[in-house]
Amino acid sequence: MKVIGIAGPSCSGKSTVAQLVAKQLGASFLSLDVQIIKGLPHVFVDGVRTLERPQFYDGNKLADVVRHLQTDGKYTFTEYRHSDKSWVERTEIAKEFLILEGFLLFQYPELQRVCDLKFYIDLPWDESVRRRKARNRGDKSDEWFYQIGESESALFVVPQKKMPRAIVLDGMKSAQQLANDIINISRTQ
Repeated sequence: MKVIGIAGPSCSGKSTVAQLVAKQLGASFLSLDVQIIKGLPHVFVDGVRTLERPQFYDGNKLADVVRHLQTDGKYTFTEYRHSDKSWVERTEIAKEFLILEGFLLFQYPELQRVCDLKFYIDLPWDESVRRRKARNRGDKSDEWFYQIGESESALFVVPQKKMPRAIVLDGMKSAQQLANDIINISRTQ
C-alpha cells in the first residue's frame, strides 16, 4: 500500500484534492481533522482560542491506523464527525493507495514516517482568507481565523513545505489539476 500525504494551509484545497485523488485511484482516504483529542485545555493566542496547533489532533493515532492497515489489511477505529459533533466507529480496508490529508499532517514524525509521498499545497495567505470568506462559514472559527490564523499558520503549517522530500504544489491551480499532478507523480515514484 502506497501512502500519500497531503498538507497545506487552510482553504488550500487539501480535502477536495485528496478526495479527487482517492476517487480516481480507488484509494482509501483518511483525514487528520477527525482525529481530535478530547478534553484538552484551551490555548489562547492574543486572547483568541486556537485549534491550529498539533496538540489538538492525534497524529500518532492516525499513524497507528495506517500501520494496522499495512500489516492487517483492515482496521476499526473511532473518529470525530464534525457534522453532528459525535464520535463514530469506522472500519477501513487497505487498498493499493491510501490518501492522508490534514493541515498539520507532517507535524507528526510518525505520520512523516508512514507517508511514501509527501505533498504540500502552497497558497498565499491572502488567498486562504479570500477562499475562507467565500466558503462563508460565519461561525466563531472564522473570527479567530482572521485574527490569529496567519501567525499560527506561519508557526505550524508553512514549515511543513520545507521538510525533506516534500513536493510543493501550486495551490492556485484547480483542484483537478492538483489531483492530476499528485496522481502522475504517485504512479511514477
